Amino acid sequence: MEGSFGRRRRSSPPSSCASPATVALIVTLVVTCTPAVATVNASYFAFADNGLYIDGDGDYSTTRSRAVVDSGFVHQPISAGFGLPLSDWTWHAKASADLASGALRVYAFSDTTDSSAAEAPPAAGHGWRTQAQANWSDAVTFVAPANAPAGVSIPITFKLDVRGSFAGFYASMTNTSFLMVNGTKSQVDFTWDGRLGPTGSIDAAVTTSGTVNGLSVEPRQLHGLLEVTVPVTPSIAISVIGSSLSKAAAGPYASATSDFDHTATLSIDLPAGYTYTSYSGVLLSVPEPSIWLSMLTGIALLAAVTARRRLRAPHRGHRRNPMPANRNRRLSAVFVAACGFASISRPLRERRFV
Repeated sequence: MEGSFGRRRRSSPPSSCASPATVALIVTLVVTCTPAVATVNASYFAFADNGLYIDGDGDYSTTRSRAVVDSGFVHQPISAGFGLPLSDWTWHAKASADLASGALRVYAFSDTTDSSAAEAPPAAGHGWRTQAQANWSDAVTFVAPANAPAGVSIPITFKLDVRGSFAGFYASMTNTSFLMVNGTKSQVDFTWDGRLGPTGSIDAAVTTSGTVNGLSVEPRQLHGLLEVTVPVTPSIAISVIGSSLSKAAAGPYASATSDFDHTATLSIDLPAGYTYTSYSGVLLSVPEPSIWLSMLTGIALLAAVTARRRLRAPHRGHRRNPMPANRNRRLSAVFVAACGFASISRPLRERRFV
């Protein structure tokens, strides 16, 4: 099963389109039920200050390993109320879920800085808001080495490395990310309202549950490493679910960005000799682009070193030509003599290096 939720802009959705409530129900089922199949889901929504549903889209699949949605930048007129003239609301939301890399990416942006209204943070539940959510789920079965005792459970740790940033003013920005393995859950919630302290941005508020390490609450460098350790019996499948949700709500003449497009990435700490298979067949089969870049850089450096050694080494069956070495020695002698002559002829004085 797979599909794309309907989109609409400033009008009631047609009957064939999924409403936010329907999408929310699908997402709830995805992230709370033990998966009999592997799923990926990505969605976004936009709401006006009065809560009116403006736009939304979603991508849900049980047959593909990746789901992606992207609204692009949207500009539309809004009214700040109080008899103020219309102004411009700019927003952007995107999300993706990828089983092959174990990545969740979400990004929400809302900007009303063209408004002529007075600066003020949005009231609770208000503001011109965008939100983006990504989820994936899979079932994992571990395979023990041949010398391991049969039917014995071992602890295995799953990790979700969450990274992101907030930027804005007179706004509300949030992100909620969690990792759940066989019903055991770790979660981190970041919140920031864009206020400035005496020395700049104050820290974001954070709440956690389960095991969360490496916390950073600096708005430009948010980080939390979610860890879940569960007993695993080889040959018995366990469920793995990841989710990330970002929201950005801007009040009048404000801007909000909840950028967790930096990636929340899954990893599994495998004991020596253990391997695993997944229902999807692709879980963590493809490294992230940054890992590919590091690998390619290492291969390029290794190739350069090998090529240089081959150029410097003599060819088999041939005598090395002494001319390059002799020429290098002659050039070195000329250089040393020139330096010596220059130092002798130079007046004795203190030298300063700038």
